[in-house]
This record gives sequence, C-alpha cells and structure tokens, in this order.
Amino acid sequence: MISALTGELRRVEEDRIHLQCGPILYELLVPAADITELESSVGQTLTLHTIMYLEGDAARGNLEPRLIGFLRPGDRKFFERFTTVKGVGVKTALKALTEPVGHIAQAIESKDTRFLIRLKGIGRRTAELIVAELAGKVQDFATGYGEKAVVAAGLPPAARLSWP
Repeated sequence: MISALTGELRRVEEDRIHLQCGPILYELLVPAADITELESSVGQTLTLHTIMYLEGDAARGNLEPRLIGFLRPGDRKFFERFTTVKGVGVKTALKALTEPVGHIAQAIESKDTRFLIRLKGIGRRTAELIVAELAGKVQDFATGYGEKAVVAAGLPPAARLSWP
C-alpha cells in the first residue's frame, strides 16, 4: 500500500496532478477543493497522503489501480469515513469534495442537508443518508478544520458557522 508520496509537482489538471518522485511520474486524483492550492505549488516539492483503489470489473479482468492524493492526512481520514456511507463510493466522494473537509464535516454535524446537496454528485436522499450515518462521527474534522482555522484567522464567532 502506498500511504504517502513526496515529490515535485509537475502538472495540475482539472481533477488530477502529476507528481515526480525520483524517476517515476505518478498520476494522482485529487479533490476539487485542493486544485487552486495545488496550482500555486507547481514546481515545488510536496507530500500527498494517498489512498490506492482498484477501478473496473474484476470479472472481466480489467482492474486498473488508481491513486488519490490529499494535501492533509486529516482529509484522507475524512474521505475514508465519508465513503462508508451507502451510495458514496470513491468516485462520488472525490467529486463531492468541492468544499474544504472542515466545511463538509460541519454541515454533517449541523445536519445541513441543503449544504450537502450543493456538493457535486450528492442528491437529497444521499445527503440525508450522509447525515444519518455520519452525524456525531465527524465532529473532530469540523472542529479541527472549521473552528480552529477560523479562530486562528481571527474571525468573529458569528463567522465560525458560516460558509458559502
């Protein structure tokens, strides 16, 4: 299992990056929420925390390995928990991460299905399932990213629970 890769960021595309690690160039799928930050890091050395999964149909013998990269280990842990929800597979979860993990976790904890429905690939029923299965289980991600980050930024308490 590949749990992290450190190398030079060579290219950023819409949903993936290319990371040069020694003589090997890895292609990693990445959450949309990280694309802007990654675009400003092209040419720099960075570490991505990874999950590897197999995509395809085993019965037909066409399994293809895929790597997903996360800038923060906490984002990877949230992703693993997020994909435990029935109907939220790896592809759906990756598409849905259009907002920072802290915002998504905070929406789950506050049972804000309207926010979750705005995530790419998440409908009303799936948003309700996410809340039903994960509310109370992702508070560490909401607190760790949302409130602490907002407090550190010096924003007033009223801004702590708001997001676009």
